Amino acid sequence: MRRMLSIVALIVVPPLANITAQEPANIEPGSRVRVTAPTIGLSKYTGTFMAANNDTLVVDTLSISMRALTGLDVHRGVMSNVGRGALIGGSIGGGLGMALLIIGAAIDCFGCAEADAGYWIWGTVAVTALLAAPGAGIGALIGRLSTHDNWEETPLNHLHVSFAPRRDGFAVGLSVAF
Repeated sequence: MRRMLSIVALIVVPPLANITAQEPANIEPGSRVRVTAPTIGLSKYTGTFMAANNDTLVVDTLSISMRALTGLDVHRGVMSNVGRGALIGGSIGGGLGMALLIIGAAIDCFGCAEADAGYWIWGTVAVTALLAAPGAGIGALIGRLSTHDNWEETPLNHLHVSFAPRRDGFAVGLSVAF
């Protein structure tokens, strides 16, 4: 019996989880959005989503035809550049260490025996790693000081406008299916 319940759970639960993951996300009034509508001169215009209906999107004080939209992005927060800074700093530090030792080996070891060449190869690996680590640390610190906006692209064929009654009137919602 226990085995049968496990099998039923394995068959039923994954599709239910998938259905939950596909529910549309709402773009609430007051959300920060980025709109692209080249036919009316908007190239990544950033503003506040105010309202929408089946044929018009209102951002700030602009009424934009849904037909004119070629892009709609929703702001999902500000991200740090720590990882990118560490990668760049580590690459610069490691590259510098490798370049210095390769040049040193070429100058000092011109025509030396294979045993000496092996020494230079392992030295290059060690110094590259030793300079990459502080380079990554410095890059991470610099990256921590800078940030970038995180935008989520909204497929335009998944937009849905809905209305809901409220005590003081009604609310307009824009749902986006992902």
